[in-house]
Parts: sequence; C-alpha cells; structure tokens
Amino acid sequence: MKIAILYDSKFGNTKKIAEFLATEGRTAGHETQLFRTTKTKASAINTFQPEAIMVGGPTHFGKPTSTLIKYVKKLGKIEHSSTIRKAAVFNCYTGEEVTKAMKGQISDSLPNIELLDQVFPVLTGDQTGDNWNKIFLPPNWKGDAKSFLSAFLNFLSH
Repeated sequence: MKIAILYDSKFGNTKKIAEFLATEGRTAGHETQLFRTTKTKASAINTFQPEAIMVGGPTHFGKPTSTLIKYVKKLGKIEHSSTIRKAAVFNCYTGEEVTKAMKGQISDSLPNIELLDQVFPVLTGDQTGDNWNKIFLPPNWKGDAKSFLSAFLNFLSH
C-alpha cells in the first residue's frame, strides 16, 4: 500500500518521528513517501497517489501549525486526492492536545476519508517550554511509534 506521510516540524521532533514512521512502514512492506508541508506542494501528492496518509505536526500556540492546516485544506481541493481512503494523526506537543483539531481538519477537507481512532501524541520538551528549540523526544517514543504504526497498518487492512 502507498502511504504518504505529511508533516510540519518546527524544531525537528516531528520530522524525526515522520522519518521513523516512513522507514518502519517500508520495513513492513509498504511504499511510503514523506511530504514536508513547508518544502512540497500539496499537489505533489498527485504523482504518488497514496491510498492512505499519516498527518503529523507540532503544536504551535495550542493549535496545529497554520502551515499544516493550509496544506490539508489544499489537499482536499486536489482532484486526485480521491485515492486517499484512510488517515491517522500524530502530534508533538508540550502539554496541549491538538490531535482532535487535526482530525477535524482532515475530516472537513477530505470528507470521504476514514480516520484511525487512535492518535499518537508525543510529549516533547517540558511543560515550561524550556526545550522547545531542541529535539527532545521521550525515551520510549520509538516503541510507541511502532505500536501506533502497527495499529494504522491493521486499520488499513480492514
């Protein structure tokens, strides 16, 4: 299955997770491609024609980044985005939970898409924000990411 991983990253945490998910997805036998919202146009997804997407981003002032929101909105306006059937959400945050907002944006932009109930929020930095400008992932993030990916791949097969 073709899986596009759309992500935005401010300090590198979400990028590191997206790259890990892409590698693990390939290891599981899926074709994955990364689309960084600040580096690729949403229309670039047309050439890949994924059947599923994983959308991830950091929390910025208690919300998903505006770059990520705009990217998902544009994706919904692209003619060939109809190949996308399923989606999942992951998020880096420092205390705020924004995965519901991200899922809502996906549902609004791609109304025929089926969303995985499980999300993957990763607590980065600390509650005071002292580590916002560093890659600061918790020690168990890879195990949690593998569990999330496993749930997503299982979701894709149904």
